[in-house]
Order: sequence, then C-alpha cells, then structure tokens
Amino acid sequence: MSLINCYALLDLQNQTAVFWEIESIPDASNLSEDQKVEKFYLYHTRRNRDGRYVASLPFKTTMHWVILKSKPRDDSSCWRSAFKTIQS
Repeated sequence: MSLINCYALLDLQNQTAVFWEIESIPDASNLSEDQKVEKFYLYHTRRNRDGRYVASLPFKTTMHWVILKSKPRDDSSCWRSAFKTIQS
C-alpha cells in the first residue's frame, strides 16, 4: 500500500513540475541592453527633408479617438440627468 502512495506522490510531483514548465513566462527577448536601445532609437526617430532628426513622443492615440467621438453636451442636461438619478 505504501508503494502505491509513494508512486502517486512522485507522479503528482512530476506532473506539477511539467505544469510549471509549461506555464512559466518565457524570456521576452534575448537582446542585450545596447540592442534594445538601438531598436528603440530606430523605431522612434527619423530624418526630415532638411536632414534634422525627428523623435516621436509616446502619446496614447486611443484617448484622442475618445475625445473626437464624444459628443459635446450641454452642462444643464448633465445636471438634470444627475439630479434625476439622485431622486430615483
């Protein structure tokens, strides 16, 4: 009976080890620090017609679309809807 229990525990331990190997997060990249900086530089900079370097700034573009798609509202309608919600 103890032999079966020991085998079951070893099997469970092996299955757990295999599970964590599969679920582990792989290394993001094997690039060195210099390679990462160079990749970032090449991605975010360019030269214009005058020969000057232009660097892009990291803006969130999704917020820009939210602002453009939102409809301007009258302040009084906002207050009215808030007041109606409180009264309910």
